[in-house]
Amino acid sequence: KKKKSMEGKYLALVALLCCVITLCLCEDQRPQYHFLPAKNWMNDPNGPSYYKGIYHLFYQYNPYGAVWGNMNWGHAVSKDLVHWTRLPPAISPTPNSYDSGGIFSGSMSFDPTTGNPIAIYTGVNPQVQCLAFPANLSDPYLTHWIKYSQNPIIKAAPPTFNVGFRDPTTSWKSPSTGRQLILVGSGSSATGGAALLYSSTDLVHDWQYTGHTFFDARGNTVENGGMWECPDAYNLTVHGVTDIFYIVKGSANALGYGDHYWSGSYNTHNDTFNFRGIHGVYDYGHNFYASKTFYDPVKRRQILWGWIQEADSSSSYSARGWAGIQSLPRHITPDTVRNDGSILINPIEELTTLRGTSWHWNNIKLSGQNTFVLPSAVSATGKQFELQMEVEFTKPQLAKINSYGIIIRKSDRESTRIEYQPEKGPFMHTDLPGADYINYNTSTWEECRDICFYQTVKGDSNFCRAYVLYQGHCFLKIGIPNQVPNTLATSGTRELLFVNRANSSLSPTTAKDDDGGPVVGYPNEQHASVIRRNLRVFVDHSIVEVFSNGGRNRITSRIYPTLATSTGVEIFVDAQPGTYTIKSVQVWAMNSFWA
Repeated sequence: KKKKSMEGKYLALVALLCCVITLCLCEDQRPQYHFLPAKNWMNDPNGPSYYKGIYHLFYQYNPYGAVWGNMNWGHAVSKDLVHWTRLPPAISPTPNSYDSGGIFSGSMSFDPTTGNPIAIYTGVNPQVQCLAFPANLSDPYLTHWIKYSQNPIIKAAPPTFNVGFRDPTTSWKSPSTGRQLILVGSGSSATGGAALLYSSTDLVHDWQYTGHTFFDARGNTVENGGMWECPDAYNLTVHGVTDIFYIVKGSANALGYGDHYWSGSYNTHNDTFNFRGIHGVYDYGHNFYASKTFYDPVKRRQILWGWIQEADSSSSYSARGWAGIQSLPRHITPDTVRNDGSILINPIEELTTLRGTSWHWNNIKLSGQNTFVLPSAVSATGKQFELQMEVEFTKPQLAKINSYGIIIRKSDRESTRIEYQPEKGPFMHTDLPGADYINYNTSTWEECRDICFYQTVKGDSNFCRAYVLYQGHCFLKIGIPNQVPNTLATSGTRELLFVNRANSSLSPTTAKDDDGGPVVGYPNEQHASVIRRNLRVFVDHSIVEVFSNGGRNRITSRIYPTLATSTGVEIFVDAQPGTYTIKSVQVWAMNSFWA
């Protein structure tokens, strides 16, 4: 009996230690300068806005567990978009009503007469559009909300749009009719995703479908998606003019990416969008989705939030007790240097207030076979830091380089690589069969390469990772298939930037595939002798956000290191033997905004 008693105590102690280790690991993976609730599930950002000196962030929230369900609008407030205070849920389902199935995503608009905030959201039972108003307008925190007595304001989508009906946008005033306009995300099984255009006299009364979409997938569901969730539409200012650069966005899950955008102009005569620029994506990360922007009247800028999903099993994050993160707030501007309709997305400048101790190195020499190991003082902050790196390589040097970049969260058994992979080719008599998404008539491989690399034909070539010239046709590839001999083909691969997660975690349940895509470089690089590249990387425990080339490329990735020693940081160049100079590296420890 005594032996059994001792065995029982031993097993109980082992179980307790396992619980403690699991709890420590879960907390070690919890970000410290990204917003997330104290516990439970979070997804889409909703209704980001500014009111009476306070920034507001609402979000999809389950108060009862770390899995999707029981959707409420969670709520947090800030005075600087960096330091946040959590508040109780703002809007919750009413039992046995039009929204008893959940308070789905929506936006914040402002009464065109009084300027008072109005929340427009999707209620579920089934999907209908609804309003809510602040209970106390003198409360700058907008803590309590009252639902409109005449909800729902829009009861159903037009019959031809039979794939979803949710996520209304922030309103704007029609230049032609003076009515208030919003978009609602939907789709058609025949023609694909769509942003349906609705109008009202004052955001409360006389809601009508305008009879047409604002913009849609135009039947191309492969490239543009079958249903658009969380649509968005906004102007960006170019040289002081706000009417010439317009963005439409839909969360479409097409071509392997979540949040797609199209640039063009606003047709003021019939309230439609004219696509005439770039079809791109906000972020190359698989886990960046359901984003939402708002106009910041304080600094006159468009701010972007995105939901960062988990990349682990549901059982893992359910046991951990929290799931879902908001991205760092980002500032969207037109790329006026490229001037092709593309955009720049960068972290807001206020994030520099979180910087702590810094380190700086210039002209780091690497042989192509070694790495530069940052000192232990950096490793001590290796779970929570910002790093900027700049390089300049000649084109002959790049021809000898397999990849270069940064290794983060490194130990002897775990590591994550953020790496550039220079272009390769042309490969004569070589085909890359499969992964085609568009083709053009082209006579030379040089023309084909330039379409893939530099978007010399405007449109969807922004996604091209590889090309094949075959019998007068230029085939652009969304992936990089295996090479096969073909005497009639010439092929090549574009420069890529990706987060390599193959060894990021010892956990068998976490995602190990790459996050990344084709590099958008600086203008006129095809004629340059030296290629300049930079990286700005934010590491916050289990999340990595990467910005490159001035905000032209963005990657958000989730990693889940399990070892306490996985804090090392290294700079590497994997290349043929030679001398390769890293122009500069700077690192800052990042402080928690919860402190």
